[in-house]
Amino acid sequence: MFENLIEHVKKQPIPEKHYIDMTESRLMNPNLLSDKIKDISLLEDNELLQLLIIDYPTILEEIVEKKNVVYINLFKKPRFLTIFTNAVSYNISRGKPLEPQNRIYINIIIYDYICHTEKDMMLKSLMANLSKIVNRDMIPMIMAIGIPEELACTISIARYSSRQEYINIKRVNLIILGSPLELMTEQMIVDLISVIYDKMPILFETIMFDHTIDNDNTEDEGEIYSRISNAILTHLENMTLENITTVLKMYSNDYVLLHSNEDVRFSLRSINNTDFPRINQTVDSMIMKGEYIP
Repeated sequence: MFENLIEHVKKQPIPEKHYIDMTESRLMNPNLLSDKIKDISLLEDNELLQLLIIDYPTILEEIVEKKNVVYINLFKKPRFLTIFTNAVSYNISRGKPLEPQNRIYINIIIYDYICHTEKDMMLKSLMANLSKIVNRDMIPMIMAIGIPEELACTISIARYSSRQEYINIKRVNLIILGSPLELMTEQMIVDLISVIYDKMPILFETIMFDHTIDNDNTEDEGEIYSRISNAILTHLENMTLENITTVLKMYSNDYVLLHSNEDVRFSLRSINNTDFPRINQTVDSMIMKGEYIP
């Protein structure tokens, strides 16, 4: 019986061999994306768009984490930047929200270009368009309190331009400092703080430990610096006593542990009791318990 089976198998046609090109596999060829995209002149607009719809997170990571020159240079090409923006917008419109990490990556790229490179006006405009897509939740809220669109866009970029929150806060403060005096009233700064921040301890500490004002600053900048100081106190004063205590305890502990040899913006022991009674009450209570308040 087995002999007949063997003879039958021998008479069957040999199947045709098929080969898989593993060079088209990301697993086997990690440079596949960069090889495809390094010369975008070889790609049609729609082909590039489809590629970016899938792979833009990889490109962002390569730029920010690995400083990949191929991808960095692509962001200096208007055609690429336009199609990249369309890819991000397409995903958002199809119910695929931007991951928080990718939002930060994009704002890092835009902020670095705006602040650290020679500015091409077309690229600056295209990057502004990209920022309006990735910060679409925040820009309208900032504009709603009376800040013009261009400034609202710049503030939103700085707000998410680093993975370290204290850097974001310092960058936003610099933008506020350079804004028109008549626009940045104390109340405007209070409103802005309420709109763009939700973590009071790090905000309060960063402002208190950031006292970079000197003779090179203009008179208007000096005035806005004072308004920022009053605004952060006003924001703190409007919190519950429990939350005020939490913020000030963290501030006191971090000062003793990390900043004891540094100056602070101003002493909480000397603020006006009439304007900030709840803060003063908390400060007095902490001092009576032997806690240090700078």
